[in-house]
Amino acid sequence: MVSKNALKARGPPLCLLDEFEFPSDRTQMQPGDVLVVVTDGVTEAQNMAGELFGVERTDEALDGVAGMSDASAVLDALVKPVLEFAGEAEPADDLTAIIICWPGGAESNADAA
Repeated sequence: MVSKNALKARGPPLCLLDEFEFPSDRTQMQPGDVLVVVTDGVTEAQNMAGELFGVERTDEALDGVAGMSDASAVLDALVKPVLEFAGEAEPADDLTAIIICWPGGAESNADAA
């Protein structure tokens, strides 16, 4: 069974506020899990009409990436729809993502300690 879980921690962009205590969240990755962290440049990408790509389209772009073991393929699955949506619109921000594909099979650091 494939499911999507969003981490609950939210806060302002890093380095925006001095001495801000950023909330944190924690989860245990399972074999086949894919963790994708994106910046606002992805969700706030605009098309020629000024519409935002948004969180819902970001989620749709990532449908089917669970179990992928190639971070480049996950990145392609995310970026291609963003670029197609934006079309000829001038980019207002960069598209940044951190992608971790966890194949499992090896002991986690917590288990090894």
